[in-house]
Amino acid sequence: MILLFPKPVLGIILLFEALALLRLTRDVAGSTAEFSVTLLVGVIALALPYGYAVGLVAGTLVAVAAKRGITAFGRSDDGGGGGEARG
Repeated sequence: MILLFPKPVLGIILLFEALALLRLTRDVAGSTAEFSVTLLVGVIALALPYGYAVGLVAGTLVAVAAKRGITAFGRSDDGGGGGEARG
């Protein structure tokens, strides 16, 4: 086993990462499309080997596709930002 960080330092790093993820979730909670992408990335990161890297790539691709209207994620947005105004 390789010890890159001492356990107390790793704990502080993980605490700040958790706070950053909580802020992200709060920021995207108003948009169904953005919240769906956030949950998708979280599930991928949790469930797959190398899930963080896979989730990063998949989340980026889905977010770009949603902004371009290619996926259903961005079609019925109920708030938040990033979508074009329709009228």
